Amino acid sequence: MECPHLAGEFMKYCKAEKAVYVPSISELREYCTCQKHRMCPFYPRSENSTGLTGNVPVGGDGICN
Repeated sequence: MECPHLAGEFMKYCKAEKAVYVPSISELREYCTCQKHRMCPFYPRSENSTGLTGNVPVGGDGICN
């Protein structure tokens, strides 16, 4: 499942924040294009606008194939 905040056809961008953010290739793989998109540091901010919450995993556990 792709993140609902991911937009763009040819160049993907994140619309979770007020400013447009272009995720890197590794961010696209780790967060944007898989079911782990809720672990993205921008996702919780867009849902409750209270700032970052929780820890974002680093390494192999966060990567979706």
